[in-house]
Amino acid sequence: MVGPLPIDPSTTTWAPLAYPLTNNNNGRVRNLDADYEKLFSEWIYPITASIADITLDLWGGTAMGLDNDTLDVFGIDPYWQDDGRVIRWDTFWNIPQDDFDAETLLPLGLFFKSDITGRDPSQWELGGWLYNGVFYETTEDFRTAYWSEGFEKLGANVEGDWARTDQQGPVMPMDSLFPPTMVSPAGSRFGVDTKEKYVEWMDFSFYIGFSRDTGISLHDIRYKGERVIYELALQEALAHYAGNDPVQSGTSYLDTYYGFGPYAFQLVPGYDCPTYATYLNTSFYVSETTHTHIDSICLFEYDADFPIQRHSTNNYVSVTKNTYFSVRSVSTVGNYDYMFTYTFFMDGSIAVENETNQYGEYRGYRILPYTGLAHLTVQNSSNLVNAARWAEHDVQVTKRKDTEPKSAHAYNSQDVHNPPVNFDHFFDGESLEQEDLVVWFNLGMHHVPHTGDLPNTVFTTAHSGMQFMPSNYFTIDQSRSTVNMVRIDYKDGNTSAVELFGQKTEPESCEINYTPGEADLWAYTGDVVVRKFPYDPNNPYFETDSIV
Repeated sequence: MVGPLPIDPSTTTWAPLAYPLTNNNNGRVRNLDADYEKLFSEWIYPITASIADITLDLWGGTAMGLDNDTLDVFGIDPYWQDDGRVIRWDTFWNIPQDDFDAETLLPLGLFFKSDITGRDPSQWELGGWLYNGVFYETTEDFRTAYWSEGFEKLGANVEGDWARTDQQGPVMPMDSLFPPTMVSPAGSRFGVDTKEKYVEWMDFSFYIGFSRDTGISLHDIRYKGERVIYELALQEALAHYAGNDPVQSGTSYLDTYYGFGPYAFQLVPGYDCPTYATYLNTSFYVSETTHTHIDSICLFEYDADFPIQRHSTNNYVSVTKNTYFSVRSVSTVGNYDYMFTYTFFMDGSIAVENETNQYGEYRGYRILPYTGLAHLTVQNSSNLVNAARWAEHDVQVTKRKDTEPKSAHAYNSQDVHNPPVNFDHFFDGESLEQEDLVVWFNLGMHHVPHTGDLPNTVFTTAHSGMQFMPSNYFTIDQSRSTVNMVRIDYKDGNTSAVELFGQKTEPESCEINYTPGEADLWAYTGDVVVRKFPYDPNNPYFETDSIV
């Protein structure tokens, strides 16, 4: 925050914050969840209680908003918003009987439709029930059919070991031995200003930002002192579902609505990041409380499992270590664990400037697929309408404007026809020549669920990345600057010379202990919270709030 501001009644004005938005609502944004608690207490639970005898018969449980409920109810996101009406579909889910987070794996297959237009529950309408592919217009129709002879009742999804993340099955041979691990024998080779969140590694420097909506971001990325990227940051995350029921087909999560910042939980050393990593805290403010995520960003160097350069001839071999630097954060939004990793390489892979090099070629960069890219197959989504137009092309480029800071808005799901930010409005025929540019690129994956996703989807295939690679920006490969390379000369079966280029081969004071350092896992604390009223920073309390 900046203040106090100089106030002059003759020149100072108070205006709605409308310039970053593309709609014409004078900065106002609709909130369809303003009555979320009332929605359940006065609408959802009375409906589910009205068929408690059926849910008890089907699954041995009820969902009535009580502490001893064994069933849960939730549905589509965003709501259907057509012809001025607000429609939601809900379904029942089994609540696990232990602490493992398996609820979203336990749908029960009974759906009901509601028209919740307006804020008066007395004007809302129940639109019908769907079970086993048959639609019933009223509760009475469904009840009559259910208790009739020959009605087909489907079994329940019930949690078991298949839904738990603990170790299962026979231990693999030698798996109980300590696995290979990285060490940092000389300590950190990078600098961090923890107050300013400023980082320097080799020839790179940048600032780390953090926000409630999108979590971690990088700013003012420089290479050899030259700014090459102003901002590198998440804008939105879309999970567009598909299926043959109204909840699966009607769900298209825009996760900045829930926020990546509130769910960027503490990282586990030795598992999320190396034990020797440097960890930073992050914080956000909500509901009169300041929450601090302890150790929720990690920074570390790592040695890749392949060299960045090598070459062999009949008289020498040359190899260069591939050491890279990563910044990582993990946000668990519902049943999604988003791991964000920004990685910098020795070859100076982020650089851009519009001028020619000594060979007469334009200096610049290429944007390349890195890992696991996929193209969004859903076009003109009826769930999203105008709320995620940014997702329709893999790479898009616009002129940089103060009035277009973000391609999305956390409340876009609240008004999909006229969202706060409609990305289509960014494209108005302007020239891009000799302008500061914004590259909007999409990462993604097609997730076709299979048994290997149980109990959690693994990162081996569920990942996606882009790479910024210099194109004629430098005169040679910038990894030539590192001394962590070797050239071995040999002839007639004998080594004649070993060139280490000045790298240290002997420890300065003592032998290096390569024994893996185990992390203190008992130090894991979760979030630290300080109330605004009464404000007492000397007595924080621990409380970690997840979505599920």
